[in-house]
Amino acid sequence: MAWLDRFSLAFKFNVLVLLSGLVFLGSYLMLSRGLTPISDLWSEYQDQVVARNTKMTGIKRLLGFGGLIHNQKDFILRRDERYFTAADQSAKEAMQLLGAYTNIEGLSQKEHAAADELKKVVAAYQEGLVMIEALHQTQIPSAIIDRLIIVDDRPALEAFAEMEAAYLGKTKDLGTRLTKRIRLALNQLAVSLALGFLAIAVFCTLLRFAVVGGINHVVVLLKDLAEGEGDLTPVMAERQDTEIGRLGWWINRFLENLRALVGNIRQNARDLNHAGNQLSASASQLSSGSRQMLATSNAVADNMNKVNHNLEAIAGTTEEFDQVVHLIAGAAQEITATTDAVQDSARTVRGLASDAGDAGRHGRARVAEMEQSAEEIELVTLLIRDIAEQTKLLALNATIEAARAGEAGRGFSVVAGEIKQLSSQSTEAAGQISAQIETVQSRASEAGSASEETSKALTNVNEAMHTIEGSIAEQATATAQITKQIHDVRHGADTLNQSIRQISQKSQEVSEKMNQAGRVAQESADNVVMIDEEIQRLLGVSERLRALVEKFKIDETTPTDASL
Repeated sequence: MAWLDRFSLAFKFNVLVLLSGLVFLGSYLMLSRGLTPISDLWSEYQDQVVARNTKMTGIKRLLGFGGLIHNQKDFILRRDERYFTAADQSAKEAMQLLGAYTNIEGLSQKEHAAADELKKVVAAYQEGLVMIEALHQTQIPSAIIDRLIIVDDRPALEAFAEMEAAYLGKTKDLGTRLTKRIRLALNQLAVSLALGFLAIAVFCTLLRFAVVGGINHVVVLLKDLAEGEGDLTPVMAERQDTEIGRLGWWINRFLENLRALVGNIRQNARDLNHAGNQLSASASQLSSGSRQMLATSNAVADNMNKVNHNLEAIAGTTEEFDQVVHLIAGAAQEITATTDAVQDSARTVRGLASDAGDAGRHGRARVAEMEQSAEEIELVTLLIRDIAEQTKLLALNATIEAARAGEAGRGFSVVAGEIKQLSSQSTEAAGQISAQIETVQSRASEAGSASEETSKALTNVNEAMHTIEGSIAEQATATAQITKQIHDVRHGADTLNQSIRQISQKSQEVSEKMNQAGRVAQESADNVVMIDEEIQRLLGVSERLRALVEKFKIDETTPTDASL
């Protein structure tokens, strides 16, 4: 098989494809050659068998049920021209199909004779139709016409039997010949395919040995590399004219790169081990510094917490002082407001007292006027009482005179009685008015005395209000001074409280910053511990990596002859 190694895999596969194409081309030509007689036989089958069957079926349909014979019988019995037309049309179409049947190639004498017999029968039916139409004109009953017009169908049945026998014989003959041709073509195709596949199998076997042989060389080399415990020195012989040779060349390049990579990894493992040791020492120093920073930040945070606590106590005291000042200021404001209200009330009372004094004086004047009016009313009442007495005397005299006059003075007597009654009522009313006038005079006298006493009291109240207003004005001035001083103290307390709060806030910020610094220092210390652990782990990994890399043998030696 050495001669196959001189060709590339692409050339070998191209030859395989070409051989496969030749096999399929030969099979196609063989199949085409065998299919030509089959196609001819099939055409003959279409022309002979199918044509016979189609025309025989059409003739039977035109002569049988629903065709010529059936329509002729209906024409006899029903005397309908439609059946005559249908029967005549079926007869003409049957004659045309019989003519086409006789034109089929390869008909035997018996088939021609059978077709002629069928034509005679169809002609007899046509003549019978003409006779039936003529007899219908003579008014002969349909039953008699049916018995008169009789066509012998036996020749037609015998002709159909002869035609069907010829059809079956032709079908059997063509089927037998077609079967033989198909079997012959299949046998030829099978032989062609068998020879072609045999040639392909032989070539594929040769190709397999050629390809697998070169691949086995590669497998042997890779197996040596896998089982060589890190020995990367074996190489393959290089050939550039075949794919396997180029594969060996690239494997050698891969091994060279792998040896260089392993050498770099070995050197990097050593550098990594050295760097890990340095990192471990730096981590130790960083851990010590973090612990010192943590202790310092904690101490500063504690001191700031104490300062903050003291500031909070001072702030609490100033807040209490501020609250007291607020209370005093509120009380002073309330005193001022109360003083103003009292002063306003005093002014109001003094005004009211003055108004009341004026009203009292006016009241005394009105009481005096009312007493004078009562005296005048009393005089009028006395006058009314005198008039009533005189009227009463006059009424009495009139009554006496009316009694003397008798019947003529009766009406005047009635009027005198009424006048007497009115004078009595006037006298009584005057007495009541006099009593009420006395009561009014008594009440007016009492009101005058009370008004005078009230006027004196209001005068005293007015003088007291003047004194109170002076005292309230002095108190308001003192309260205003106290309020101003309280406001100054309050402003100073607010300023002090604000300053203490700012100092406390800054102290809290410093304390928080120191706490953050402590947390950062603690986190740094924790991270340094973790870093140191990772560095120790990294040192272990680098040591194991260095030990593994040291197992590889990368010293180049003379290339191994892995022949392809």
